Amino acid sequence: MESPEEVRAEFARRMQISAWDAVHYLHELELACGYLHPKVFDESDPCYFVYPSLYGHLEITINTSKPEKDPKEIFAEALTEAHQKSRLEIQPDFQQETLPSTTHCRPPQCDLCWENEGYPGDSEHPAKPGLRIVPITLQGERWGLQYSPYGYFEYHCIALDAHHVPMHISAQTFPRLFDFLDLFPFFFIGTNADLPYVGGSILSHEHMQGGKHRFALMDAPFEAMVAPTDEVCRALNLEHEVLMGTVLWPASVVRLVSPHRQDLEKLGAHILATWQGYAHPGVGIVNDPRIPGGLHNTINAIAYKDADGVYGEVDAYVLDLVLRNNVTDATHPYGVFHPGKSLHHIKKENIGLIEIMGLAILPGRLAQELPLVERALIHVLEARRDNTADAVVDVTADVTADTVVDVAADVTADVTADTVDTLLEKELARMAKESGCDLLQHASWAQRLIQQLDPQSVTTRDVSAAMRQGLGIAFEEILAACGVFKRTLQGQEQYKGFMELFSYYI
Repeated sequence: MESPEEVRAEFARRMQISAWDAVHYLHELELACGYLHPKVFDESDPCYFVYPSLYGHLEITINTSKPEKDPKEIFAEALTEAHQKSRLEIQPDFQQETLPSTTHCRPPQCDLCWENEGYPGDSEHPAKPGLRIVPITLQGERWGLQYSPYGYFEYHCIALDAHHVPMHISAQTFPRLFDFLDLFPFFFIGTNADLPYVGGSILSHEHMQGGKHRFALMDAPFEAMVAPTDEVCRALNLEHEVLMGTVLWPASVVRLVSPHRQDLEKLGAHILATWQGYAHPGVGIVNDPRIPGGLHNTINAIAYKDADGVYGEVDAYVLDLVLRNNVTDATHPYGVFHPGKSLHHIKKENIGLIEIMGLAILPGRLAQELPLVERALIHVLEARRDNTADAVVDVTADVTADTVVDVAADVTADVTADTVDTLLEKELARMAKESGCDLLQHASWAQRLIQQLDPQSVTTRDVSAAMRQGLGIAFEEILAACGVFKRTLQGQEQYKGFMELFSYYI
């Protein structure tokens, strides 16, 4: 495979001709060497399907390439000494003008550090011989561009700070996003939140994620239109009209659209600052940035181009701001705005950028557990059908034809309603013992699914469809749990109150 220096030189040469040609070259190179694995996003992939929700087509995937990570582990990592250092305290690992060489063998501090490219590997850091990182410049700063080995979607890429500095959402975030878009207008680019429980799996290294994928959030329409107040327009010196409003989405999203990026940068920074200073304990939004550890409000910032001119002008910039809050309490140890315990059997990990946009990355254990749950459902339904039929025959043997239907109905009710939950739990326990999987964590969910199925007519395909629908509904509930302003009358009134701090409804 070409050396890092050769790849960088070729990437730079191609960038002079075509940005698309450059990123495609890097992508195909990583595929050819085996660092990336091709993904199939269609119904032929057993670990992928689309759920048609009220909010658009949500995508469900199972991540079989990355271990499940407890949010508390991520929180502990975020409290390391490296993460506590400010940007000003961190000394660069190398000159701004210099890139690491292939002989650079100092252990990387995290999986996003540039040192991973030439590092031979050890017990804590696997060797990545196929990894290649190319330099890009965002706001005059040295950043790197690489592809994610997990490849959750087409051309899944990572833009990473050349230095090991912690995630930090600030006013500077927005011009970085738009710089990236100006380089690669065919990609989206977005940030994970920078706080534990609502952030990504790596908070210790500043980075963004992007790629060539259309998420459900990007197709979600405006729900209510607003405009910045005259006071805000004057204070920010906004030069052009900005299309602005809330989005029809389970989480709380503010969308800004304009062909003029400078106006979006100013408005985005203003809304971020407003949100960082906002609190409303009445709806659970606890936040006090004046005290250490008291800042709980942050955002996911997502930028992309309106390539089809949906909002009036082709290639206008679109900026989606997803409002996040990471406060915890005794009842919600992983976050008040995190999926509750009843959903942990499906998803316990942080809900990061990709998922908040409508693509579920479910833990790999489900690839083994869910087929077993499906088998248990089928076994119980078959047993219920067979037992019901036998019971009806026994009881109605000496009953007249005029009453057989009523008797049969009574027996069916006894067999199905009184025993189905018990039968299912026993079957899950038996299969759990055989497989070594924790299937009983799915018992309550599976019991709800089986109540929707008619044992007299159900097919294996019906059970599979019910499983998928159940997962889709669960993901919708997960996204709703992340919404800081709930889709209730009270929640929407408070949402309106927040928006009116800097805008008015049209």
